[in-house]
Amino acid sequence: METIRDFCIRHDVSKQRVGVWIKEERLKAELINFRWELEEDQEAPKKKGRGKATKQQRGLGIVKQYTLEGELVAKYLNSVEASKAVGTSTANLAIAMNKPHLTAKGFVWKRNDLS
Repeated sequence: METIRDFCIRHDVSKQRVGVWIKEERLKAELINFRWELEEDQEAPKKKGRGKATKQQRGLGIVKQYTLEGELVAKYLNSVEASKAVGTSTANLAIAMNKPHLTAKGFVWKRNDLS
């Protein structure tokens, strides 16, 4: 038996992450004398494929730049790339994307997941 603390140190993961793995039944643990202990020699589960890669696969986060007349000028993978391309802050782009009547740098901006 190994304590959760020892497991966290050995695998360099947080106690919160181990708690999630136990709830998901990816790790087996028992409550012994008011202390959670993991069953014999378990390895840390592999991470699930989520986050940035999945977001890009679905095309979410893509920022589209339009003229005031509504013609598509360019597409960017995210708002950081778009802000660097036109020389403005991501905050200005976010405001323009969230409020359709506003523009940034003389362009209309839309996110792929909202338009």
